[in-house]
Amino acid sequence: MSPYPRIMSYLSAGQRMNSADMNRTSVTTQHPSSALLLIDSEDRNVSTVVQVGGQSLPEYQPWNNFVIQTPDRLMTGAVSKVMLKSVRFPWYIPNITERNNRIRVEGIGDYTVNPGFYTPQQLVTALNAYPITPNGITWVWSDQSQQFLVQISAPALNVPFSFVAIDYDYNVIEGEAFLTQPSLAKTMGFTNATLGITRTTLTPGTIAPAGPADCLYTHYVDIVSTRLLQYRYMLDGASKNANKKALVTRIYCANETSTNQYDPAGNIIPIGTKPFVIHRKVEEKGIKWNPEGTIDSLDFQVFDEYGVLVPQTNNVKFTYPSFQMTFVATNGDYA
Repeated sequence: MSPYPRIMSYLSAGQRMNSADMNRTSVTTQHPSSALLLIDSEDRNVSTVVQVGGQSLPEYQPWNNFVIQTPDRLMTGAVSKVMLKSVRFPWYIPNITERNNRIRVEGIGDYTVNPGFYTPQQLVTALNAYPITPNGITWVWSDQSQQFLVQISAPALNVPFSFVAIDYDYNVIEGEAFLTQPSLAKTMGFTNATLGITRTTLTPGTIAPAGPADCLYTHYVDIVSTRLLQYRYMLDGASKNANKKALVTRIYCANETSTNQYDPAGNIIPIGTKPFVIHRKVEEKGIKWNPEGTIDSLDFQVFDEYGVLVPQTNNVKFTYPSFQMTFVATNGDYA
């Protein structure tokens, strides 16, 4: 045996490594290709088959429920998965609509507010301007506590009164129905616990009949498409039964920074009480598609938090600004 330690040659080691590498099986990884699917809700009236038919109405299909179908297919290729990547959504849904513009003060009268955008200060102005006789109360907004107050006029108001939630047909809303239906009382921060309390022989002063209010009609909208989700294996879940639909995405009424806006006087303007634009990057879900199926038409509906189509005015010439969605379609295996 040699008294000297064995010295390995880097050259010989490299030759052995190369020889071993040659015996391995090489694997080529091929990433799925992708393409953009760009949807603009305005195209419901531009490139649809209804347009080709030569209709004369200014709105062929409503903003909240439409089908986009071009004379050619929307997308070709062996698409197996569709993913929503971004949404631009102008929030022009008024916080006071025909579904939440009435409240009853039992013993005094019913208040009605014209649909539109109202800051809290503008809402109390509209309520106080409503002709109710006799009155004896004045609505007030507290910017510090973000809630509606009632000021009792002098002399003392001796007429028993209570606050009641009513719908657009003046029907009383109470119990579980109050949680599942829109109302001006709910928009103003009333709850089942604060409604229906009879108040009598009040001295002049201010009371707080309701809790804090964000003054919204709906806190989010759901964009739904039964056609786009027709091949799904998994069903979307929701804590409200009315919202269990073929969801593309849910858009919450919040700005990009989740911070408040202020008027020139320094008062908080709750988000959604004035129009603004929402732009969201989305990383929520992959939607299964059949590679043998053609994306020739897609339907879209816009629902409010109560599971019904977002209300629009009866004026056929009026509509909300269009919203846009960017989808990425791939032809790889669906995970």
